[in-house]
Amino acid sequence: MSARTPYERTFLAIAVLLLGMLAAIAPDFGATWDEPQQRAKALRLISYVEGHSALDEPLDGAHLYGAPFDVASALIEHVLPMDAYVIRHEVIAVVGWLGILLCGLLADRLFGPPHGVCSMLLLAASPFYMAHAINNPKDLPFATVATAVLLGLTRIGPRSPVLSWGAVAGFAALIGLGLNVRPGALIFAGYVGVVVLYRLLEARPVQPMTVVQAGLRVALVLAGAVAVGWIAWPWAYAHPLSAPFRAMSELGHFGWRWHVLFEGRLYMAGDLPAAYVWRWFWIVLPPIVTAGAALSLACLAGRDAGGVVALWGAVLFPVLYVIGTRATLYDGVRHLLFIVPALTILATAGWLGLWRALAPRWRPALALAAGIGIAEPVVFQLRNHPNQTAYVQPLAGGPMRAFARYDLDYWGNCMLAALARIPAPAAGERVPVSGWPQIVLQADLSRFPRLELVEARDPRATVFVTLARGSRQDLLSLDANPDVVDRVVTADGATLCTVTRTAVRMEGLKIGR
Repeated sequence: MSARTPYERTFLAIAVLLLGMLAAIAPDFGATWDEPQQRAKALRLISYVEGHSALDEPLDGAHLYGAPFDVASALIEHVLPMDAYVIRHEVIAVVGWLGILLCGLLADRLFGPPHGVCSMLLLAASPFYMAHAINNPKDLPFATVATAVLLGLTRIGPRSPVLSWGAVAGFAALIGLGLNVRPGALIFAGYVGVVVLYRLLEARPVQPMTVVQAGLRVALVLAGAVAVGWIAWPWAYAHPLSAPFRAMSELGHFGWRWHVLFEGRLYMAGDLPAAYVWRWFWIVLPPIVTAGAALSLACLAGRDAGGVVALWGAVLFPVLYVIGTRATLYDGVRHLLFIVPALTILATAGWLGLWRALAPRWRPALALAAGIGIAEPVVFQLRNHPNQTAYVQPLAGGPMRAFARYDLDYWGNCMLAALARIPAPAAGERVPVSGWPQIVLQADLSRFPRLELVEARDPRATVFVTLARGSRQDLLSLDANPDVVDRVVTADGATLCTVTRTAVRMEGLKIGR
């Protein structure tokens, strides 16, 4: 977009401001469960490429994912004298910002101005998206790639349903990048095929040769994506052509044999209630988004019907797929983060469609309602930063209502803040710290040279930081523990993690990473 018109200049200015905002807040976020594994994977791959070691990838579940953005972060580590996790979070923040930018471009492409600016602001206002836009090394980059693919699909026109060679190369590279993040990117090749088929049927009469050419080029997209989908994926080096298909099959029913807290009960991750996905999206999406998405259905009778149908297809297909196949889910619905930009665009289309349909005298009331709707998640972010991951929308009762019923900070972002509160020791001394989960503590402690990680049974341990994740009874007991000397809480008082002088055992949660 060249900034020629006032709207384009506004779009560009807001995009630049959002980039600055994400870069500024990135150091505030703590490490997550997956980050140490992803960083180690990237370092092993770089060492292998440089000829310093063999490529020995542990089969720990994380081998089913690639690490392109982790490799980029690891390369920067060799250049900048900064904490490794601060660097990682800055890189992921740029990718998160790119997802917001692409969301705006897609909205304008489908529905025209001012949908782009409104969609960017609404996505940035969403705590669920922002919670992952800094420290999620897999789901966030995948969401950005998914949005880029949807934007690319809008370029396939009815006049030429046969993809150009440039489009073939572009989709292959983009989907290949997605495969390096998550094998689920294979579905994007299906998206390309569906759109090409639709354009073929639209461009009547259908010529057999045109069908053959179109089909071959879609096949080339898939082949090209698979051909580059292994580059930043160590496990795939041994079998680059079959890896995406094997990994997608395994991940659909990934053997994560541990428990998930849902509605106050522990469920096995592979045996969740049918309402799991719908309930979680009801919880984590701001009311302005859910209401706007519902309003977008009214656009089916107007000029925007095509865009609305396409976006609802991109939203509903993955949701129905994971529900229908009883796919393994955990950590809320972060695995479906990639549908949130499309939902946000639908919400924008719904609200702006209602604005156009209303008589002028009712528009101030609508503007007030929309202003209140967008202020609610923004205020939550301001009051709870950097623990946006604990967002529970007000109609679902907020975090305090959800405490001990759902996992709030399910992968430990809050533990950085807890470590920062530990009093400084005497000059030259270090404070032995333990707690759970140790993998997150170890990553966060890289920012605190005065703190030393030790095992819980080490007699030197005097401070224990424990994440509030477990069974309902575990969480209630942790919250009422008389040995708690400090805690990180949400603005309405829900406990995210505690600091104690004695070790805490979370018996109800059996979890392994």
